[in-house]
Amino acid sequence: SASMGRPEPRLQSKLLVWLLGPLLVLLVLDTALTYWAALNFSNRAHDRSLLEIAREVGLHVRGDGVGRHLDIPPAAERVLLIDEDDRLAYRVSAEDGTLIGGDAQIARPAAAPRKGADPVFYGAVHHGVPVRMTAAWVPTGASERLPGNVLVQVAETRNKRNALASRILSGVTLPQFAVIPLAVLLVWIGLGRGIEPLNRLGRLIRRRLPTDLSPIPTAGVPEEVKPVVYAFNDMMARLEQIAQAQLQPGHARMRRRQLIRQAQATRALDVEQQADRLGDAVLALGRLQRVGRRHDVLDRFGLGQVQQCEARAHHGAHVGLE
Repeated sequence: SASMGRPEPRLQSKLLVWLLGPLLVLLVLDTALTYWAALNFSNRAHDRSLLEIAREVGLHVRGDGVGRHLDIPPAAERVLLIDEDDRLAYRVSAEDGTLIGGDAQIARPAAAPRKGADPVFYGAVHHGVPVRMTAAWVPTGASERLPGNVLVQVAETRNKRNALASRILSGVTLPQFAVIPLAVLLVWIGLGRGIEPLNRLGRLIRRRLPTDLSPIPTAGVPEEVKPVVYAFNDMMARLEQIAQAQLQPGHARMRRRQLIRQAQATRALDVEQQADRLGDAVLALGRLQRVGRRHDVLDRFGLGQVQQCEARAHHGAHVGLE
């Protein structure tokens, strides 16, 4: 069949696959964890600048007799919001949720920070684009006339963050992938050195003559291979015993004579038993013949007596009538 004709893979190749399989799985997990850590680091680095923008926007909130309003000059807005990699948007709300300024399509966070608490950072979608957002209560520029803070939300696209995370990931993983071929080569060489005792044992067995039934020395044989060597030596010992028995003609002739004598004794015993059985049958037949003759004599004797008695009775009756 095709399976019998197909050569079996080398043990060295099997061990290499078994070793590299878990290593590749660990490499994939390490890559995923590295990317998560790099993205987290990138978020922390850019979240600080996002919070600074929110505080700067809060400083441009003014107050008058009507209420608060946002007053950002175009030049300041360009400095705050224009970025060569990302787009930014903001929203300023009063304590009661009233919109003061900015993009009205930015929704209030589901879990807004409490007043005086630390700002929160979270991911959201703005105009169909994933963004990173911050929400913080910041003091206003009109706090002396209208005390209190305003809730400032700033949204930023994730281009810089993803780029930084990708650079960190490539800086960490590319050397690892470059080392993989070297690791495979070193593992292959190490496996070859590890299974060298097996190869040496195979060469020793192939060099043995067909008539050499001596045991294989176990010195230098790994512990994992010693059971195989012990089994091989035990088989050689049994073969040597069989060969020695075949090489002793006197022993063979003696054994043959013993078998012949046993067969003759068994045959003689069978003949004697058959003769005894035949003699018993002859004796039984003779007894049956004698018994038969006795019955014949008794039958004849009994019949003559009966006839004589009848004749005497008949004669006596005849005389009495006369």
